[in-house]
Amino acid sequence: MNTQVNTSQEAYEAIKPSLPSLQERVFTVIKDAGENGATNEDIGKALPDVEHYSTTQRPSELLKAGRIKQNGVRLNSRNRNQKVWVVA
Repeated sequence: MNTQVNTSQEAYEAIKPSLPSLQERVFTVIKDAGENGATNEDIGKALPDVEHYSTTQRPSELLKAGRIKQNGVRLNSRNRNQKVWVVA
């Protein structure tokens, strides 16, 4: 009997029905940021009603779909580099 739980898979399944909406909301934040772009931290601040874990993977999905691209890095509030996302 396998008692290991894949929490990432469980989290994905929990938000799966709302993925298109979340992706669009994240895309809108990135689009609205214009040339300055948006980091994951910026996205989280712009969507305070959404749990952080629900937004952090959306840029990679949008990247794979060709809707956004990385445009450098910038320091976040903890002085760590974060990718900057802009519309492709």
